[in-house]
Amino acid sequence: MTLDRADLARLAAAAGLGDMIAAEILKQGTVACGRVTTARGDFHLKRFARDLVPSLQPALAAAAEVERAARRAGVALAEPIALGLEVGGELVHVHRWWPGRPLAPGDDVADWLGRTLATLHTLAPPAAPGDALTSYYGLHPEPAWRAWLRDGRGLGWPDGTAAVLAATEVIASGLAAEPARVGTHRDLLAANILTDGSAHALVDWDSAGPDVPWFEAVRAAVELGRLAATTGAARPLQPDPRVARAILAAYARHGGAPGTGGARALAGVLGTALWRLAFAVRAALGQLPAPPAEQAACAAYVPGALAKLADRLRGLDALAAALGL
Repeated sequence: MTLDRADLARLAAAAGLGDMIAAEILKQGTVACGRVTTARGDFHLKRFARDLVPSLQPALAAAAEVERAARRAGVALAEPIALGLEVGGELVHVHRWWPGRPLAPGDDVADWLGRTLATLHTLAPPAAPGDALTSYYGLHPEPAWRAWLRDGRGLGWPDGTAAVLAATEVIASGLAAEPARVGTHRDLLAANILTDGSAHALVDWDSAGPDVPWFEAVRAAVELGRLAATTGAARPLQPDPRVARAILAAYARHGGAPGTGGARALAGVLGTALWRLAFAVRAALGQLPAPPAEQAACAAYVPGALAKLADRLRGLDALAAALGL
């Protein structure tokens, strides 16, 4: 389902933004985005297609609750104008345009990120979480994983059952050791942090919901450490430990509480990988709504994701030691 200028004009009008003066399509697909200019300013519009609405609506409502709470707490983000606006069976998010770029290698945001994480981790979990934390961490019953991966052999996938079950064990053990839950962003990737060179903003809150604060802090440190270690187009699996340690030190300095150590501290890192893998597996097998192109992309993603999961597990203890966990 494509997004065009007429769609953007229709959505802008429904959101009360006024007549469209200029528009730019930023992303196509079942989740599509565009930039719209009206007399009221510049705005970012995100449309969730009709097929996604029944399954996404509760989770997006919970995410919107967290985003609004984060703004009240002073977290720097793009101003939300309308969240979960229903227009013709579709859901639309509208934010005021934030004029920055995604983080790049060399951007030093350790102190800002540590402070932002510490602030986020004062927020209560959403009243209606929308999805269970176990699901967000990719924890599905063993028989389901075995059936999915068995079906995937017809698509040329390797047997990654051992890696999936090993990751599941680490994640489940970590969640049992860390009972604290907060309402937070849950997707702190470099692409979701914008900068203009001095100020920064945290965007794309669609995955927001309940999480373990320490696991998110470690996950963010690893992700931004990986960005710092990037050379050319290659982003290594292992982060720059100096950058990751600096983020965790800033988190503690601003009041964030360190948690469980060792490999279990990386449960959030493994959880994100396992969630993405589960999503891709189910979409590729036709169990989730996805157009043919996205279904094919998910099928192609799975073999590499299984290999990276196995690599991550082999290096888990060494990574924990490098980060001082």
